[in-house]
Amino acid sequence: MLQTPGNTGIKQSPTADGTYPVYERLRYQVMKGRNPDGSKYSDPVYWVSYFNGGDAVHYYARGSYGFPQSLGCIEVPYGAAKTSYQYLTFGSLVTVH
Repeated sequence: MLQTPGNTGIKQSPTADGTYPVYERLRYQVMKGRNPDGSKYSDPVYWVSYFNGGDAVHYYARGSYGFPQSLGCIEVPYGAAKTSYQYLTFGSLVTVH
């Protein structure tokens, strides 16, 4: 259906392997939390589909995709996030491996 590069979690905050249902969807939000070094972040994200705790598939502006750069989320380019949002409805399964 869709193939795109995506960023996954860094070593200090990996994306957990497994299969999880989508339980919350938001077109936009400001994600807030703490980085592994203790500093705070407040990042605007779009086309958000939460599937495991605080992990979600979403768009976040990056210079490149296809590398571990997130804090557990799967970050994809804007167009891919918007397209995948249509298919990642409540209960859809997201498999990470």
